[in-house]
Amino acid sequence: MSLWSQLLKSYNVLKDNPLVNDLSDVGNFLMKDGLVAVNAQLEVTLDDNARLINARLVPKEEQVTIIPATPKSIGRTSGVAAHPLFDKLDYLANDWSDFESNNAKVEDHIKKHLMYLDNLKKWADYTTSNQLKLLYKFFEDNNNKFLHLLYEKIDELKELSLDDLSGYLVRFVVGSQLPNAMWENNQLYKEWVQHYRDILGENDERQDISYLNGQVEPLQTYFPQKIRHQGDKAKLISSNDHTIVTYGGRFDPHEDTQAVTLGQSSMQNAMSTLRWLIHDHAFLHDNLTILTWNSQVQKVFNVFDIEQKDFNADILKQSEIDTSSNGFDRLSNKAINAIMQYGQYTKDLNRLTNEDNVNVLMLDGDSQGRMSICYYNEFCSSQYYKNLQVWFEKTQWIYQKDGKTILKTPTFYEIFSISYYKTSHDSKVYNQFLKQILPCVMEARKLPQSLVKSAVCNVMLRSAFDSGGRWYNSLCTTCALINNYRNYGGKFMQLDTQNTDRSYLFGRLLAIAEQVEYVATRAERSNTSTNAERMFTQFTIRPGKTWFNLEKQLQPYYDKLYKQGGGGLVQYFKGIIQEIITKMSPEDFTSNKALSEMFLLGYYGQRNYRSNNEDQNEKIIENEGE
Repeated sequence: MSLWSQLLKSYNVLKDNPLVNDLSDVGNFLMKDGLVAVNAQLEVTLDDNARLINARLVPKEEQVTIIPATPKSIGRTSGVAAHPLFDKLDYLANDWSDFESNNAKVEDHIKKHLMYLDNLKKWADYTTSNQLKLLYKFFEDNNNKFLHLLYEKIDELKELSLDDLSGYLVRFVVGSQLPNAMWENNQLYKEWVQHYRDILGENDERQDISYLNGQVEPLQTYFPQKIRHQGDKAKLISSNDHTIVTYGGRFDPHEDTQAVTLGQSSMQNAMSTLRWLIHDHAFLHDNLTILTWNSQVQKVFNVFDIEQKDFNADILKQSEIDTSSNGFDRLSNKAINAIMQYGQYTKDLNRLTNEDNVNVLMLDGDSQGRMSICYYNEFCSSQYYKNLQVWFEKTQWIYQKDGKTILKTPTFYEIFSISYYKTSHDSKVYNQFLKQILPCVMEARKLPQSLVKSAVCNVMLRSAFDSGGRWYNSLCTTCALINNYRNYGGKFMQLDTQNTDRSYLFGRLLAIAEQVEYVATRAERSNTSTNAERMFTQFTIRPGKTWFNLEKQLQPYYDKLYKQGGGGLVQYFKGIIQEIITKMSPEDFTSNKALSEMFLLGYYGQRNYRSNNEDQNEKIIENEGE
């Protein structure tokens, strides 16, 4: 099924739910065909005699208002298309010309005002609603100088220019019969939704088969905005550019149904469902929107929930491991199952069926122009969760967190930070990164080589990091990415003493050299870097020559260990170094050929082994010194 079919399916599930049909709960309201949510800056109250008795500026937190709209007015940008009930001040004010000196703007205003009055009259003639008849009576009375009256009631308006005022939308409270706030009158809105084509006399609109549902409908040629949020002017579909500014390929820009025909009702319902889902389900970053939902509108785990701090805090509590054991798979699955069931989602790994589905959508685009579908895919639920499980298992690594050893999959921001070497969110770059990584997660693909290679190169520039802790976390993240790309399955989370890869062995050598200096200076430890840390980058580029220089610098630290009574430990270190060297051929050992990413795995394995045995090493020194 297509995206539009899934949205319409979700609409049919939602439409009769009373929880999404409450006009007073704007944030959770499912917009119907012929309705749109806008920000109303002005509220005007009329009495039972159609006289203006009060007006106020609406506080920002109360501004979002659901209003009736026509297909043209829903998608209006710079053109003239009046809403039938509430609209902006330059459509409503019958005395705009009293304040405007620009003749072109006056003519434009007159056109807007007459169009608004025409729509309002058609509805007032059609309905039995006394509120609508009172509102039309107010505007029909030529003695009502609307803008003059507003200036009398609200002094702050006098400080605004006409250009600013023209964008202020007005909503009305009419009469004493409740609900007198017209935007909360369910009966009035139901009448509009069911009969607006009859009200406007547009039953002779061009009709054809809608490609969205296969039914004959009036065609939609003006498409809605405000899809991601109230300030969003970007359109997902647009076909009314007759100026040939937008390239239409082989299609005639003056014929907007050559390529496809879309029904008004089905398009509005699909777009309304998309808005509702984004508000209720989506992960948003800047202009990027990532939405995961089930067509039955059941809660579905969104992989981007792992970016939330409270989410990670809960998961990390369940991810602590004993590194002396070999139960990584068992412990890993425990953490992953906790991730899948986080937040009490309706589905868990034991109750999935192939009949359930999960839809994943990514939207991006400038909020003032066009937006695009960057990614869309449909999965059966079992496959979706299986792919997520593959991601979490293949991209996990052992970290040190608050003195605890944990097994976790790095967050997307952790991966971004090392792959792009960014310490803070750069919106555009981060969005490009998310576009790159989302298909890998959703479809259980391996990571792009360029992303892994970038992380490896960045983490090898150790001197560029401002703290050892941040560098070590970046090292763990890079190892997780290598684990994913090479499909090692966690093989190198622990030290592999049988590995004979040249880069892996040189990584072990550097970790041992670091350990020698670290243990020898344990009584005077500070933030000063060891020689091995300072020579880290150089070592990866010219390992043969750098090891020759580094090994000479170890002698003073061997001497310190001897003086501390650690002669046995010196022999231990020298024995490991000799054992590692004997695994390499003389040509490999002396070669200055740059090292591969296996160097990081070898360094990590030996360093982590050192960390796990550090207390034991210090006890050796203490015992030998007695």
